[in-house]
Amino acid sequence: MDNRNDYNSIPNQPIEVEITRLEVINHAKNDHPIGRILTLYKELGDFKSIELSYQDGKRTLKIFLG
Repeated sequence: MDNRNDYNSIPNQPIEVEITRLEVINHAKNDHPIGRILTLYKELGDFKSIELSYQDGKRTLKIFLG
């Protein structure tokens, strides 16, 4: 990952933002397909809200869709 996508290093990043698309992209070397593996759109009714939660000492990122 390059620094342009390192959102944790951006100072004063807003805590709440309006998310309208969720994408999961696989760049790992594993048995799953490389590239975009999931795309959901708020406008299409795939979700109404998204909540992110770090758990297990920040070793797990959970994404809750409402």
